[in-house]
Amino acid sequence: MKNLFLVVLVLFIGTNLKSQITIISSDMPNAGTYLTQARDTNPAPTLPVFVSGPNISWDFTALNNLNQGGFGFVSPSSTPYGTSFPSATHCYMTADSMFAYVKTTSNYVVALGARIQIDTIDIILKYEPNDTMYVFPYTYGTTFNSYPVTEVKMFYGDSIDVGLGNVYIDSIKMKLSFTKHFVVDGWGNVITPMGSFNALRSNCNEITETTIFAKYMNMWIPINTSKDTTLKLDWYVKGTGAPLIHVEVDPASSTYTVVEWLTINSTFGFDESDNLPNIILYPNPCSDELSVRFEGETTEQLVVTDISGREIKRINSNFQHEVKIQLSDINAGIYFMRAENKDGIYAVEKFIKQ
Repeated sequence: MKNLFLVVLVLFIGTNLKSQITIISSDMPNAGTYLTQARDTNPAPTLPVFVSGPNISWDFTALNNLNQGGFGFVSPSSTPYGTSFPSATHCYMTADSMFAYVKTTSNYVVALGARIQIDTIDIILKYEPNDTMYVFPYTYGTTFNSYPVTEVKMFYGDSIDVGLGNVYIDSIKMKLSFTKHFVVDGWGNVITPMGSFNALRSNCNEITETTIFAKYMNMWIPINTSKDTTLKLDWYVKGTGAPLIHVEVDPASSTYTVVEWLTINSTFGFDESDNLPNIILYPNPCSDELSVRFEGETTEQLVVTDISGREIKRINSNFQHEVKIQLSDINAGIYFMRAENKDGIYAVEKFIKQ
């Protein structure tokens, strides 16, 4: 009887460690969720990226952290570009100041567009139609398609040969048309250097058609069209809103050169509502100067860190009730202001540098 009990217990534990999950809209992260992500730029060719099916164990413990970054989910209204996407419910912001706006409903999540920066030029991209990212319930066997289209226009102001001899071109336009087919083709347990996670595997075949137009005599003339196919493999877990592991594969050679993975633990970062309300930052978002005001206890040191935890700047606040900090020497992005006293960290607040 004792041996039978042990067998049943082992089977029960094994079954529950690797169970099929279903992701629904409430599993999407709240504003204030921040995650760190690593890039393995020399991944082992033996990683189980091509394994699909039910009740799978994927061992990714060989992943290396060769290039770390991070991103966060913030309220669209707290960003400088939120008015361009009034229906957005979330904004996904990366450390290199890319703002991506998404809309979450009980049935789906769609990407509405993004703000990117090329050199010093701000560009607003809008997907028309929107780019479907999830449909709910999202589980093993889920399939859906997405056909987003977006355009980028930039002033050119020079002469080029467009087949009519050298002509003056006012502007250049790049049109991107995507055809995406998603299949959730696996479920099981993923093991990374950070631990074990119940996950779903998504297989996306993506075809990108890129057309370049030149504006000549107030007409858009197509000058080049190309197509590219990519296989995107993602492992999703609850609560992150982003893949635990992301791999892009060249379908022609079945090879991959980069694996991105979340360096998370079971808490998936932290929510800004958990921070102690001891310091107030304003204006937020800020540009070149940020004011820090203390409520109650003051502190000796202020530390600015990026969302991967790397220290960017340390300031002696000398127990003043208000401190102004110059930030013109740091890049735009999401940062944290950490107040420290002799006993350690006692308050943390998030701010955005534009």
